Amino acid sequence: MERLSIAKIRAIVADDSEGIGERLDREIAESKAADQDPWKEAYLPTAPNRFAELLPVLACRRMTERKLASLDDVPPGEGRNFAVSGEKIAVFHTRGGQVNATQAECPHRAGPLADGLVGGSTLIWPLHSWKFDLSTRQALLGECGLKTYPVRVDPAGQIWVSV
Repeated sequence: MERLSIAKIRAIVADDSEGIGERLDREIAESKAADQDPWKEAYLPTAPNRFAELLPVLACRRMTERKLASLDDVPPGEGRNFAVSGEKIAVFHTRGGQVNATQAECPHRAGPLADGLVGGSTLIWPLHSWKFDLSTRQALLGECGLKTYPVRVDPAGQIWVSV
């Protein structure tokens, strides 16, 4: 599978002379109609009662704040991937100055979300035409929301995330 550069993705989304967006929309619709999404089953809990048993343990987990990078390392309108305490995190810097931290991989096919496009508080994952609202974690187009992390920028311009 060819990894596309951000410039190529932007050109495809802006121009789409190859009709990729239309083809992806059609393939997604056909897949949903045929109920052939092999990844859909992967997100169904196999033992919901086991999750209920773990909930008190998860709720007690103490979050730790970690310094990731300088705000200058994440240009406005873009995202970057980081590995923190064994977790892969994508950090997005909106053109409005907000900073958001989410899971690094697309919940659909595990592609790198940091390569997506940021407009306002919306993250667009162009390879599957999914859209996410970074402020609410909800999918605007697609079926799965995003895991987010508390994030802040200190007065020195350093990005801190809690994991």
